[in-house]
Amino acid sequence: MNEYSARKVVTMMTHGRGKVRVFLGSLACLLCLGLAAVETDADPILVSPQQPDLSVPPTLAIQDGVLQLSLEDAVAIALERNLSLVVERFAQQEAELAIQQNMGIYDLFTTADFQKLADTSPAASNLDGALVQEFELMDVDLGLEQLVSTGGRLRFDWDNNEQKTNSLFATLNPAYRIDMDLTLIQPLLRNRGKLATNRNLLIAQTNRSISRETFELQVTDVILRVESAYWNLAESIAQLEVAEESLDLAKQLHEQNMIRVEVGTLAPLELVQSEAGVASREVEIIRARAAIGDRSDVLRQLMNLERTGEMWDLPIVPTSDPFEQPETVGLDEAIEIALQNRPELRQQDLALENRQIDVDYFKNQRKARLDFAGTYGLNGVGGDI
Repeated sequence: MNEYSARKVVTMMTHGRGKVRVFLGSLACLLCLGLAAVETDADPILVSPQQPDLSVPPTLAIQDGVLQLSLEDAVAIALERNLSLVVERFAQQEAELAIQQNMGIYDLFTTADFQKLADTSPAASNLDGALVQEFELMDVDLGLEQLVSTGGRLRFDWDNNEQKTNSLFATLNPAYRIDMDLTLIQPLLRNRGKLATNRNLLIAQTNRSISRETFELQVTDVILRVESAYWNLAESIAQLEVAEESLDLAKQLHEQNMIRVEVGTLAPLELVQSEAGVASREVEIIRARAAIGDRSDVLRQLMNLERTGEMWDLPIVPTSDPFEQPETVGLDEAIEIALQNRPELRQQDLALENRQIDVDYFKNQRKARLDFAGTYGLNGVGGDI
């Protein structure tokens, strides 16, 4: 009958402090050497959303050429350096930048134009006012445009120009003209309202929340895999010890059989069986050592230890006690906790929010296009008479 210990992983993100607090409570873990569960009142593990410096090796206890590793240290190192979490941290940064990108629709749009024109042309009529007409124009324009949350656009234009000519019929020379216009264009049906305006921003905000849930789910998965790899390694080491003791017993039996054959109390055929028993125990030792190497590599990979460093080649010795009393959780209680806290369910709820935003947006897009446009302007002309 299999026994399970459960721990709940709850993450709480704070952007100001830049930390994700992960409380180790109840995460399913099947142990092969009897089951061990991390105590629910253990100190919380801090998982930073910032990218770690992977070039700096983790601090580990090395004694007599052996890496002494506890389960808590293995989990803490994996939560900092595991490559899947590194990828999820980049995904979170991308989600944050997507929000900033979509907030850009409210940036003040500014335009500035400068134009200078000079023209000389022969007169084609006496009404030109000069035999060779000369004309100069310098124009400086400034425009400001702002999107408002209701979907409308507010624009301010300020145009300035100076005109010079040698025509005798010019009343003002040089002549200066200034125009100022304030324009409001507000959709009344299609694209009206905050939803139509902020649709992409709302989706980006929801995607950020989905990214957080994905990160929490990945944290849970990493903890589960590290614990499984840790106890699998402990199991392989224990199996090696059992295999070595079994080999010693098989050798003792073989030596006893040899004495019995010599004194004539045992048939020589029994020596073949005892020799086969010794050989089979040696095969088990080889397999156990290979399993220790393979499972050590799995644990090193989860902790993302440098392959070129000495830590990758050091033997790993688990130091945590595998025989602690596991926490028991009832089926109904486990289902209730899972329905409340599983990141996959919260992801689906957030995905439904995005779908509802799209539904409401495209309902608005079915409406006819009707806009209100109004302009208020002032202008003035001046110069030398």
